[in-house]
Amino acid sequence: QVHFADGTKTTYKGLVICNGHHRHPRMPKLPGVFSGQFFHSTHYTESGQFSGKRVLVIGAGNSACDIVCDAARVGQTADISMRQGYWFLPRFAFGRPLHDLPIWYLPVTLQCLILHCIIWITITG
Repeated sequence: QVHFADGTKTTYKGLVICNGHHRHPRMPKLPGVFSGQFFHSTHYTESGQFSGKRVLVIGAGNSACDIVCDAARVGQTADISMRQGYWFLPRFAFGRPLHDLPIWYLPVTLQCLILHCIIWITITG
């Protein structure tokens, strides 16, 4: 049962609290002088923040990928910086969420082969 500030109460079957484990920003120390805007993804509010700007997103987590996609739509340029190579998988394949495909119990080598095919199909259409 959830009690709201206006005094109402509502009963739910379940409750999910999503405060995030990255809610405390870790800001890198960068050498030199940078006069542009510099902020953590926790301070991102809307894509208009990047309108007409050259944007560099550092990191390749979910938030970074979402933000660089938004920046690419409205910014002058949008680049992403990563420490190492990553596989970027589509969220959906064949009309289903990728995590719902029945491949995750297969041997890893077979999973990789199937994912290579899904990426190839997604890119070449």
